[in-house]
Amino acid sequence: SVTGVPHLDPWLKPVNKGEQKHLLGFSQQPLVSFCPPQLGRYEGDFGQTVDQLAENGLNLAIRLHPFESDDTVIHLRKLMMKYPNVRVFTGETLNLIQASDLVLSQHSTVAVEAIALGIPLAEIDLQGAGVLESLVEQGVAIQIDEVSKIQKVLSGELGVDLAKLQDWKVSNLGPLDSKSAERVLQVLDGLVAT
Repeated sequence: SVTGVPHLDPWLKPVNKGEQKHLLGFSQQPLVSFCPPQLGRYEGDFGQTVDQLAENGLNLAIRLHPFESDDTVIHLRKLMMKYPNVRVFTGETLNLIQASDLVLSQHSTVAVEAIALGIPLAEIDLQGAGVLESLVEQGVAIQIDEVSKIQKVLSGELGVDLAKLQDWKVSNLGPLDSKSAERVLQVLDGLVAT
């Protein structure tokens, strides 16, 4: 990746995480965002996973894939109403990632965006189904196979090798300096000039 990731440029600037949480309707407690792939591609039992996460008492944001139906979103919101610590989101994902202290996902664009924005990433697989194209295997995500590991990640007790993470970011994301769009334009100008 020579230029970087242009759509992330506006999001790479530092933000006030507490303010972001407040704007999203959460307390200042740690925020865990669960951003699964389309439910048809989710590895494991989605309903059981959501229940286990919601019952944990953490601030939990569930961001369904944009291709999920409105009926699915409405149904999940109804199910989650009994949990005051849980919100189901649609729409912009990057502001949610910025507010998060941990992102849980499986083979998703959100996973790569979380890494780019410097938010710890964990792949969740509570039922042991396995995760397609695992970022855990690449050393840049933490495996969550039991809910208790989430607290260990949030406390810093469990994490990834930061050198390996940095190498992966350089190889897969390119520069993360908010100037990717400028580099793309320079490359295009060079192509047009020849």
